[in-house]
Amino acid sequence: MDPMKRIIDLTGSASENDASVRKQEDLSELKENLLYTMAEIKSSGSFMTQKSLASGVIPGLHVPGIGAIGLPISTENAKAMIQSSWMSPYGKGTETLVNESNPRWETQLNIFRDQAVTGLGLTTAKPEEVKMELYKLLIYEEGAFFLPHQDSEKADGMFATLVISLPSKHEGGEVIVSHKGESLKFETGSNSEYGFSWAAWYADVMHEVKPVRSGYRIVLVYNLIHHPSAALIKFRGDKIGSLNRLLSAWTLAFENSTHRLEIWHDQVEVNCPATLVYLLDHQYSIAELSVARLKGVDRQRFVQLQAACLKNNCDIYLANIEKSVKGGVEDDEYYGGYYGRGRHLDDNGFHTLEDVYEDSLELLHVVDMQGAAAGKNLPFPETMIIQNDAFNGEPDDEDFEGFTGNEGSHATHFFRPTGLLIVPKAVSFLFEVELLKEDQGDTKQYDARMRTPADATIG
Repeated sequence: MDPMKRIIDLTGSASENDASVRKQEDLSELKENLLYTMAEIKSSGSFMTQKSLASGVIPGLHVPGIGAIGLPISTENAKAMIQSSWMSPYGKGTETLVNESNPRWETQLNIFRDQAVTGLGLTTAKPEEVKMELYKLLIYEEGAFFLPHQDSEKADGMFATLVISLPSKHEGGEVIVSHKGESLKFETGSNSEYGFSWAAWYADVMHEVKPVRSGYRIVLVYNLIHHPSAALIKFRGDKIGSLNRLLSAWTLAFENSTHRLEIWHDQVEVNCPATLVYLLDHQYSIAELSVARLKGVDRQRFVQLQAACLKNNCDIYLANIEKSVKGGVEDDEYYGGYYGRGRHLDDNGFHTLEDVYEDSLELLHVVDMQGAAAGKNLPFPETMIIQNDAFNGEPDDEDFEGFTGNEGSHATHFFRPTGLLIVPKAVSFLFEVELLKEDQGDTKQYDARMRTPADATIG
């Protein structure tokens, strides 16, 4: 059934609208329609993209203390580089200082960059706006691996990592990249004797390197950095009409409600305006929390939602969210022991909560479309989130405390998604109220915003 045929009617009289806004079933149906429409907005790319080449331009590697390194990399040169390297965290690989001296290598890199930008679905970015910054050279000898992890933001504007596997015969060392329950494999061994392979993935996805079975897997690691032009966000899609109709009904009902502020005021545990929260596919750090840093399908969904908000008297914000769930766990004498994993840990090393006795949900950090702080540490109800069962998957982090004389073992699971907030303009000023209460707001700006049109013309 077309979800647009099931839009709730919130355009009747003021009293009818007041009743409808308060009905949980109406809110649920609105969220269901929004979720369906947003899901139809898809990225042309993936969270990981890759390519293999039978041959390529020689980068002209030069390692201090060793000199020029030819390709394919010989066993002798690989061992020499290991001697001048240091251990890398999370695994048993080694990293080496290196520079590229062949000017033709930059042309080759630009080709890799353009293909990576397209493969990752960054369709609104100009390839020349994406900079490649050499981060390190990694050497994986037999038995070396890299544990599952996310890349940290190593430079301002970094949104992805690009790894180039150089000609060096090896077996194993496959990279497994995972995101939202889907896994992709980057296999380099079959093309390693004379060929090049590269892969790029978004910085927030989980990835690991399986053990190298033989030989030396040698890769150059680049940070992909994006500083977009002012004209970057221009994409418009055919889902804007559907979003318009959905938001129009909701905002009209809310604006006509005579109790909207009273309802907010009575909920003392809720410190943010009435809002709809759409959780994004990717996670963003505070440094990355801006429109310019949105990735792939997140960017496309934002652009279409922003267009609908502009037409329907809504503001749109970005927010980092934290859900914490605390509960008891079974005592595990093997936890942290020789095998590194206890009987009551799942495959990702998290304890299973046997009983939950404490939980919280907050907007940790909220920014407006200009990147200015709009709020922080604001509790809000889970009913505002458009997605159902948003926190049923694996947590992002865990705090564990073992048995003590006073209490049994317990753990706290943390879920840290990033979301888009849709807020009717009629109540978006409440963000400023909360900032002012924390002595962080701009009183002059707030006073100016609160003036009536008549007041603004006086003096």
